[in-house]
Amino acid sequence: MLATIIIVAAFNNATQLTNAYGFAVATVMFTTTVLIALQMRYVKHLPIILPIMFLGFFGFLDGERRVRRSPCVRQH
Repeated sequence: MLATIIIVAAFNNATQLTNAYGFAVATVMFTTTVLIALQMRYVKHLPIILPIMFLGFFGFLDGERRVRRSPCVRQH
């Protein structure tokens, strides 16, 4: 609990904390997508096209979410 309080206090404002949280969530989602695609190929032994299609579709969605949440991208 003390570590959580220190980490939250290290951010200057709530916007930075929100951006860090959003980036962490998007990164976990993308990592999970990659791991599921690997599991489809090497554990389930499905044809290579299925994990590629899965990774292409869901990887695009996860990557798009990550870019949209990025503080460096201007919203119009």
